[in-house]
Amino acid sequence: MNKPVCIGKIVGVHGIKGAMKVMLFLNNPRDILQFNSVTDKFGRSFVPEKLIEKDKKTILMFTGITDRTTAETFIGTEIFVPDDCFPKLSGNEFYTRDLVGCSVLSNNQPFGTVTRVDNFGASDILTVQKTDGGVEMYSFSDTVFPVVDIENKLLVINPPHLTGGQDED
Repeated sequence: MNKPVCIGKIVGVHGIKGAMKVMLFLNNPRDILQFNSVTDKFGRSFVPEKLIEKDKKTILMFTGITDRTTAETFIGTEIFVPDDCFPKLSGNEFYTRDLVGCSVLSNNQPFGTVTRVDNFGASDILTVQKTDGGVEMYSFSDTVFPVVDIENKLLVINPPHLTGGQDED
């Protein structure tokens, strides 16, 4: 497929030598060093050179960016790698990005489509564009989404507000 996957965002600068504060969406921030290069949405390439973890912050240096002024121009830039950089999964495993585009059913009726997956720190949150035109966000749990069929791009939802139940993990 070779689709770009956002793995982080440059959120600030650190010092005067071009170091950048990054928010990485990888399980292990050091994994960014395994990539030969990352790109931005314009296709510009950046080579990760050095990573420092300091005071719960991730600081990254890219080859060729050696001063604060240049680094500041990249604040807000999302960084991407091709999806084929990630290992193939087996069995019932999937990447949460695979949920985007899945159809959602409730009581065997069309309910909507997953349009995005976010994680604000506590759990994954799915945004569903409902067939009635509304948009709602749901915690991604076995209680709310008891059926996940990635192969057929299908989820079954038990929305908490319709079932009267609580979203439990």
